[in-house]
Amino acid sequence: PYQVLSINDETNWVKDLMHELPIKQKEVFYLRHFEENTYKEISKALDLNETKVKVYLHRARTFIKDAMEQKHAYGLKTG
Repeated sequence: PYQVLSINDETNWVKDLMHELPIKQKEVFYLRHFEENTYKEISKALDLNETKVKVYLHRARTFIKDAMEQKHAYGLKTG
């Protein structure tokens, strides 16, 4: 039960963070991670080349990863 709550909390946190992404990054991230589309499908749906899809996805993942790391490190000193 705790693990399910934790996963739901993380999913909700990611969805909240998605609102802070630029529109194209948000669309690419959503299509890849929530709709499970391939790069080719995303490319076609958004009229982008696959390289651009990968760049947008990388930027979105980096932003969300950094925000999640800050959330989990809140109040902890590192280094």
